[in-house]
Amino acid sequence: MLTAQHDSSTKRQTRRVSPSGKSSCPSAAGSPPATILVLLLVCGLAGGCTWARKLTSRSESQARELADLAQQAQVRGESEEALDLLNEAVQKNPNDAEIHRQIARILLDQGDGDTAITHLRRAVACNPDDTQCHVQLAGVLFREGRQEAAEAAVNAALETDPVNIEALMLRADLAEHLGQDSVALGTYHQILSCDPGNNEAKLGAATIQIMAEKPKRAAPLLRSLCQCADATPQLQAEAEWVLGIAYGQESRWADAAESLSAALPLRKQGTADDWYRLAYSRYRAGDLQRARESLLNALSLAPEHQNALAMAAVLNSRNIDADRAVILAGLPASSVPAPPGWQVPVAE
Repeated sequence: MLTAQHDSSTKRQTRRVSPSGKSSCPSAAGSPPATILVLLLVCGLAGGCTWARKLTSRSESQARELADLAQQAQVRGESEEALDLLNEAVQKNPNDAEIHRQIARILLDQGDGDTAITHLRRAVACNPDDTQCHVQLAGVLFREGRQEAAEAAVNAALETDPVNIEALMLRADLAEHLGQDSVALGTYHQILSCDPGNNEAKLGAATIQIMAEKPKRAAPLLRSLCQCADATPQLQAEAEWVLGIAYGQESRWADAAESLSAALPLRKQGTADDWYRLAYSRYRAGDLQRARESLLNALSLAPEHQNALAMAAVLNSRNIDADRAVILAGLPASSVPAPPGWQVPVAE
């Protein structure tokens, strides 16, 4: 019995052998177990992913360092050096939207709008949820005369941020440029509902009202701008000028002349048309001496200015006292051409 039991035990402990004579035991020293293979594969992939992440992180870090050096070069006025650094940076990390925008700014300063637009489009592709990328692209497209593409970029910006003031101002500018005054006016009012103190929107809305010959709606906005301490001198001068036109539409000629004369020296460049408008308002107010002074300025800028020549003919036919302003009743307004936006009364 003991022998039988021992034989039986020996048989149970004996390894099974395949027909080829090789052990069929799973733990035999042959091919590695499947579990070990899977673990090795996973570890290898994990190591590769970690290496790739480190490489990507290193490239991004190098790109940022180059962009910082480019910024320093720009501060020193070395635009070409800055551009070279940024081009190297974008090769290391082509998905950095801010680097594309930095490149675009330098290219715009150099007058290369087309290449700047290419980089701004890449910036948008890298970060489609960044409103400012869309706004910057829209602004450049608008300045480059690509209105349709600019409108699409503005719409994309407003999809990401419906109350973005800069995008709304661009929409209003585009609408005015395309002759869509009602759209522009509605957009200006939308801006003012979000930002009641927005002086540019006030001026834009008032100017459209003046073009539509609705001075009573425009004048309150313009007066508030003229008295606004936060408005720039240039903006105040423009508001004062448009207010003068509003007064002229109401036949308040003395007030019109006062506003126009206050604004004209502060405008970027007084044209012959500007000086003629001032001359006309003074003429209609009866201030013939000062009307002639303004008229001479208009003719010095444009000797062939037809409206100014017509007024000069009327003034030269009158005996004007040079020492004092002469106020005459019933001046022949119909014989002197009115500037745009000012209608000549039929009865005169």
